[in-house]
Amino acid sequence: MPDESQVRAFYSGKNFFITGSTGFVGLCLIEKILRTIPDVGKLYLLMRPKKGKDIVERLDEFPKHLVFEKLIEQKTIDIFHKLVPVAGDVGEENLGLSPEDKKTLLENVNVVVHSAATLDFQDNLRPTIKINLLGTRRVMELCKEMKNLKVMIHVSSAYVNSYLTEAHEKVYEAPEDAEKIISLVSTLSDEALDEIEPKVLKDHPNTYTFTKHLAEHEVKKCSDLFPCTIVRPTMIVGSWKEPVPGWTCSKVGPQGFLMGASKGKLIYNHFQ
Repeated sequence: MPDESQVRAFYSGKNFFITGSTGFVGLCLIEKILRTIPDVGKLYLLMRPKKGKDIVERLDEFPKHLVFEKLIEQKTIDIFHKLVPVAGDVGEENLGLSPEDKKTLLENVNVVVHSAATLDFQDNLRPTIKINLLGTRRVMELCKEMKNLKVMIHVSSAYVNSYLTEAHEKVYEAPEDAEKIISLVSTLSDEALDEIEPKVLKDHPNTYTFTKHLAEHEVKKCSDLFPCTIVRPTMIVGSWKEPVPGWTCSKVGPQGFLMGASKGKLIYNHFQ
């Protein structure tokens, strides 16, 4: 296993393209890169306008996040100049990229980290296929055109193999034919999709694990074209040590329950 200095040396001077950059994992990744690889190149961040704010305004809010507190103490706010917002959406054709932005990415990016996904376990197949499966396919298509790509890193989930009692570091057989599922989603109504969902998911507990499993195969199909890596984090909770102990910006999973309990919301609602 390479030591920390070798990892730093590999990524030094490299330009990144990161999806899911405004989520918990994305923010922690950006902070870690900026703090530990000072001579990293540019970090192109795929972002959507949100709540009446354009992508430049959303990027301007980054230094206000508690996750960057340690970084700002050690360095200078000028380090954020390495961050470049790119308008787009993994749920749109061609990632919603403008021709100019696409050209910039193809000519400059060396490392791709695909972290964007929909995490709503209650969603039906339509949005999860659109974002988790087709979004990954769109990222891989972009990677194929990049002129100097060194590695593609796909953030999957440990739970893509949750139906197994023991899982190893390999891509297991796809639970269904991706093209068949895409066809069903494009032709059936929500009611019809909901009706067939249990048969489609089989041993998968929800559409999230199912579509993230299919997404791994989109990455695997490109593994002979350029270096690809799949990482499978387990349940995402508050940070352990870095960058700030206990930090989180997410209400998903256990921290949502703990936040509600600490504010008395869960107890209050229980007695309504």
